[in-house]
Amino acid sequence: MNFNSSLRFFPLLVLFSILTASSLHAQRQSYLDAAMRFVEQKREQWELSREDIGDMVVSDQFVSQHNGVNHFYFIQRYQGIEVHNAILGIHVTATGKLGFATSRFVPNLADKINTVQPALTPYDAVRRVASDLSLAITEPLRVVERNGSREITFHGGSVSASDIPVKLFFQPIAGTDEVRLVWNLLVDQIDSPDNWSIRVDALTGKILEKNNRTVYCSARKKEHQHGQNCSYTPAAGPAKFQPLQRALLEKSNTTSGTASYNVFPLPLENPLEGERVLLVDPHDPIASPYGWHDTDGQEGPEYSITRGNNAHVFLDLDDKDETEGDETDGGEDMVFDFPLDLSLEPEEYQDAANTQLFYMLNVMHDFAYHYGFDEASGNFQVNTYGRSGENDDMVEGQAQDGGNIKDDDHINNANFFTPPDGFSGRMQVYLWNTTTNNLLTVLAPDAIEGGYESSTASFGPSIDNEPLEGRVVEAYDNSTQPNLACNTIVNIEEVTGSIALVDRGSCFFKEKTYNVEEAGAIALVICNFEESVVGMGDTDDVPDVNIPTVMLKSSDCRLIRQFLNAGVDIRLVLPDNSGPTYLDGGLDNGLIAHEYGHGITTRLTGGGSQVDCLFNDEAMAEGWSDFFSLVLVAKEGDQGSTPVGMGSYVWNRRADGVGFRRLPYSTDMEINNFAYDDVIGQGTHSLGEVWTLTLWDLYWEMVDLYGFDDDLYFGTGGNNKAIQLMMDGLKLQACNPGFVDGRDAIIAADAILFDGAHECMIWEVFARRGIGWDAVQGLTTNQNDNYESFLKMPQCVKELKIVKTVDKDLINPGEDLEYTLRIANHTDAVATGVMISDIIPDGAVVNAASVSDLFPFTITDNTIVWEAGDIPSGQEFSLKYSITTSTELASEQLFYDNMESFGDNWIQQNLEGTEIWDLSQDAANSGEQSWFVRDSKNDNDQGLMLFDPLPVTGSQPVLRFYHKYETEPVEDGGIVQISTDGGLNWDFLDDKFFKHKYRRKIDYSAFAIPGIGGFWGSLQEFTPSYIDLSAYQGENIQVRFRFGSDGEDPNAVHPYEGWYVDDFEILDMLNYETEACISSENGGMACDRPDERGTVVDSRSTTAVSEIEALGAEVRVFPNPVKDELQVAIEAQRSGQLSLSLLSLEGKLLQSQEQMIHTGFNRTRMNVSDLPTGMYILRLSTAGEVATQKIIVD
Repeated sequence: MNFNSSLRFFPLLVLFSILTASSLHAQRQSYLDAAMRFVEQKREQWELSREDIGDMVVSDQFVSQHNGVNHFYFIQRYQGIEVHNAILGIHVTATGKLGFATSRFVPNLADKINTVQPALTPYDAVRRVASDLSLAITEPLRVVERNGSREITFHGGSVSASDIPVKLFFQPIAGTDEVRLVWNLLVDQIDSPDNWSIRVDALTGKILEKNNRTVYCSARKKEHQHGQNCSYTPAAGPAKFQPLQRALLEKSNTTSGTASYNVFPLPLENPLEGERVLLVDPHDPIASPYGWHDTDGQEGPEYSITRGNNAHVFLDLDDKDETEGDETDGGEDMVFDFPLDLSLEPEEYQDAANTQLFYMLNVMHDFAYHYGFDEASGNFQVNTYGRSGENDDMVEGQAQDGGNIKDDDHINNANFFTPPDGFSGRMQVYLWNTTTNNLLTVLAPDAIEGGYESSTASFGPSIDNEPLEGRVVEAYDNSTQPNLACNTIVNIEEVTGSIALVDRGSCFFKEKTYNVEEAGAIALVICNFEESVVGMGDTDDVPDVNIPTVMLKSSDCRLIRQFLNAGVDIRLVLPDNSGPTYLDGGLDNGLIAHEYGHGITTRLTGGGSQVDCLFNDEAMAEGWSDFFSLVLVAKEGDQGSTPVGMGSYVWNRRADGVGFRRLPYSTDMEINNFAYDDVIGQGTHSLGEVWTLTLWDLYWEMVDLYGFDDDLYFGTGGNNKAIQLMMDGLKLQACNPGFVDGRDAIIAADAILFDGAHECMIWEVFARRGIGWDAVQGLTTNQNDNYESFLKMPQCVKELKIVKTVDKDLINPGEDLEYTLRIANHTDAVATGVMISDIIPDGAVVNAASVSDLFPFTITDNTIVWEAGDIPSGQEFSLKYSITTSTELASEQLFYDNMESFGDNWIQQNLEGTEIWDLSQDAANSGEQSWFVRDSKNDNDQGLMLFDPLPVTGSQPVLRFYHKYETEPVEDGGIVQISTDGGLNWDFLDDKFFKHKYRRKIDYSAFAIPGIGGFWGSLQEFTPSYIDLSAYQGENIQVRFRFGSDGEDPNAVHPYEGWYVDDFEILDMLNYETEACISSENGGMACDRPDERGTVVDSRSTTAVSEIEALGAEVRVFPNPVKDELQVAIEAQRSGQLSLSLLSLEGKLLQSQEQMIHTGFNRTRMNVSDLPTGMYILRLSTAGEVATQKIIVD
């Protein structure tokens, strides 16, 4: 099969002539003309030249029937060669207006292309791909079709189950301006469900991109442990099912005969929620007008088996990917009613399983049809019944796939393969045996009740059949990391008689158990920092313990901790051995909805012929699929705050288990508080959870507004409206979307369908999860470069507003600053008698000519006031002015090291590994060198500690250092710590940074410390970070820079350099951050200051520097002025005796000391706290040489 043959490319000039054949075509032509005009209007905004759009073609076009939007998808080309995923979407409303537009076209394409002539042959490209997939070519490659020199199709042979099309494309290289010529190959891998879309460099043969069009559920594989709650008795009483189609059939003019199916009907999620119901003709007469067993569009079914226009379901027990007559037959009466005993293994109820899967695949088709996934937009149908779109592409459902094999590749999974429109989709559903070691069961509260995966320790008593029950209490010690419980427990009263909860890390597992047992705990639960549980080994270094220890994965502990205040009771006991070994995934309606959802989202994003748009790093494919699962099983009376698990039947063997996601879905932030930053460093499923949460929040906001309608197809409730917005957003969003793209598409969908009635509500929902007004998406090919924002759309916050910004973060004394005040009246009324004021920093002078004269203003000694009068609702404007700062006011330098000496101020600490800190001349912020530590592939933990403690003095003490870094995102990075006890304990400073803070939390694996922030990712230029030291005022501190990296595959590509640190300084900081305010007579008032403490006035060099030739020494004296202690640092090339004398201006000797100077770094101190304020002389003398410095005591 040649998937390329389905591409519906229309060169624009040809299209113009084709579309003039009828009034319908003329109407389409007018919309295409409008689309072309909109491309030209948006071209400059997208930075596209006319050459960039001159060779583009239409790949897909269709009309959404419910809102009349005409969707046009254009493909960028150069000299007739397509650019992969360079899709431009223009969506024209029924009235001819631009509804939404997106572009993935490459600007200045011609300048970025490396060549148009391949050096690699198509034959060689196939060989490279076969080698990469570890597939042997056992027969000559045979050409089955050739289309010039740019496109050739080979027989699949021993490599592919289908023909292998090879075609020239251009491939943009993510994060660069490079566009390379490639061979594009499609390989349906032999003996595997994998179907690869691969780009091979046409010059070098390097594989540049490889996407698997088969998307997996990817659950972890575990042996069934016959866990507790393995109950298979259906809930009492039949589930309430409303046969919506019965009414529809009465309205339909088409009849199809009668078919009945005994199934677990929606909205039941799985067999544990209710009984099966015999449904008669459940097909939708609009989406499936001739029933589910028709293919010819005539009266009567073509099949009495589980096959029809939308789906073909059969058993694939040996994973042959083809039917061997293993469909289920309903007979002449079309009655699919077969026995089902869930206490038996799945092979005992295969006909019932086939029936259930056939039902769900057809329901998904009919459901999606009513929300716009129809024939024209690329749905799955054998016969499109003349409604446009491509024929011959139902979904092939392979039930109990690999059921006779049951190896790791054929259990605990499901997948969906989506080819372009015109080729059949495929769903494979496997058997599951994933009930885990549920040794721990939460008894209360009800919201988190159930069994939890856990592991045990090789020390202490084992968990047995005798239940151990108790209340969970967090145990903590008095260290800086109290939850690790590595020291004596201090909350003994709470822990006594309870089950203690602590975190993994820093000390032996057994040591934690010993500490909580000493505090009176009856058992210990250790929270892992990863989404797994591990065995906990013994050690002889800790006394024996007499209480059991179990471990939970991080998300389970996180969930339990959210309910500790309400009281969490748990039981530890061996699980019961009952129930079958395997369950059939095809009985989990939520699982089937999830997998089918991949087909919907893949074909609706970028057009039905382009199915590679959701393989980028930030694509939310798994998120949409989980959302489909949630909305299909939602019921009247449900609440958004109620925790909902995914796959709880196959994963937990419970109707309401937690499932296989990290946390259950809930609108309650106490239950699930994931936000945009939580996608960083995550796999595709974990990334998708955040998107699902956001859509789920929106769903329930709409339900709260419009109510819930249990008519899933024709309902008008908030649930229906939310689903429609999501489906419309899929059509509108860009190819290779990220979270911000998805957000903007949904907002545009609301503007088109509901005239923007829900805009503010949608913004509020997205802002709640960090995808707010000024969230930064970054590259959609990189999930690690986003920055979350919780700000709502400003116009939606009905307030009078002022935002103050300044043009410089750092200045020298006497420099000018320009301030901008952005004013907005976002209330619904006129703001009357508005006054705007801003305070002028001390010592600064306003440049009167710079003050905005939009309104009358006055300047007093320290304030500017504008009399703005009345400001209409919705008006926005800006005011500006500049100041000249004082030449006399500056930050005071208390300590400074420019890292240009021999480094004797610092001690290298090798905590683990071999890549230590070292002075480097490869990069520096000032001078010629800086400290550097390499980002290693191996486990590495390196410290760089200040040698001597420094006193923290001044009114606003601040630590500043300059640095840059390039590290593996999340996994590797640096932190800064402070010690006040000589390095015995180290404080974490996450909350003390105020300029260029930590990127976000760093993975536990870097330092074996959970929950701390760090610098990681990419910072290309030296940048100052500032730490507030006010908490350490009056203390002596040591500072440590610490860099950690986790181990990884030594053969893995590791393009990360490391961390550079330079220009370490302690300041008594002077900064300008005065407040601007706006007020009105009718009650509105707001104030604002510049972010991050505004502008810092740089320090003058208050470090006096002298040279003593006899010692080859550079002497630095600081701070100057000094309050209490004067420090003298000497970097000497030769050893010798040095005399230090402190004199009054009259020459009177006040203090003196002798210092033996050694080669390298030396330091001495002089206490001046008892001297009166004034000027003094420091005299430094050695044999035949004297140097002096003026010192000011403040």
